[in-house]
Amino acid sequence: MVWSGPSSGRPDGWQDLFVANIDQEKFSLYRNLKDETFADVAQAQSIAQATRLLSGWGLKFFDYDNDGELDLILANGHPDDMVSQRSQAVTYREPLLLFHQVNGKFQNVSAEAGPAFSKGLAGRGLAIGDFDNDGRLDVLIGVNGGAPLLLQNRSGAGNHWLGIKLEGHTSNRDAIGARIAWKLPVFSRSS
Repeated sequence: MVWSGPSSGRPDGWQDLFVANIDQEKFSLYRNLKDETFADVAQAQSIAQATRLLSGWGLKFFDYDNDGELDLILANGHPDDMVSQRSQAVTYREPLLLFHQVNGKFQNVSAEAGPAFSKGLAGRGLAIGDFDNDGRLDVLIGVNGGAPLLLQNRSGAGNHWLGIKLEGHTSNRDAIGARIAWKLPVFSRSS
């Protein structure tokens, strides 16, 4: 995955690493230091403490509000459906987490993200896509023992997006390798 650093909030082109764990082990976000080493920045990014009692099964960096900065969503659920008999702090069904990135720093916004984020579920994976073609990325959560959960994104309505459908010719119908150049139009005021 490519994530951004604390300076810009935008992808820097270097592969970073996110590691989800089972309860009692915080999730890790390893930032690529561009010298063949990584540093775990999960604690500084407020991800470690929020995930200490969770078991992660799906995650994705994506720009849910179309502000140009990658955010993070996590699908969770303990693998043992009887874990609550051994632990009062850990449950089988666990909440989804949504982290909004502002200036390179993640903030847990799950409490404000809608009713799906206040319920526990046995999440087992997730996929991102714009199912309704409105320019906002939606989320599909795989749920163990239940129907998938489709989260329709209603945020970022004021931010802009551009959809492009590329069509190639003959044997390259998907226009693989196409390049797009775009310039802002120049407007002049006439007196």
